[in-house]
Amino acid sequence: MRIDNKIKSLTPPFIHLLFNHSKHLRIEENIQLISIDGSKCMDMNGLFSEFSKKMNFPDYFGGNWNAFDECINDLSWLTSEQYVILISKTDKLLVNDNENFEVLINILSDTCMEWAEGREYGELITFPTPVHVFFCCIDNKEKHIIERFKSTGIIEFDIIK
Repeated sequence: MRIDNKIKSLTPPFIHLLFNHSKHLRIEENIQLISIDGSKCMDMNGLFSEFSKKMNFPDYFGGNWNAFDECINDLSWLTSEQYVILISKTDKLLVNDNENFEVLINILSDTCMEWAEGREYGELITFPTPVHVFFCCIDNKEKHIIERFKSTGIIEFDIIK
């Protein structure tokens, strides 16, 4: 499946490791691209700050995992038919914090699944919406990055070279 077809899919995998930077994502008008700089996410404060800034989290965002999970599963302040989160410099992402890296990957994976299924919370109804996360990686870190993702327990992710 081509990369641009993957981002339209409502079926897993929703988490992608992108090792070949010569393959460019073609983002259409109805897809919101959210670019996260992994080098600004080396610790928890940086991660929450970068995601909050780039995803326009509301002022009430509390800078903790519960608030992160709540905000990334809401996005009512954004209006798009699809979302692509593109995380560059994945090798820098929570580089010395495997425990919180695992929490992040699991939240992102669960978020993608929830959006794909659609949701109904009282009056708030969201239709199935594709959300995909691409982790851009440099080739010489490939083995380490793949092992790090496998260690999180995430079952479905794909590797794009």
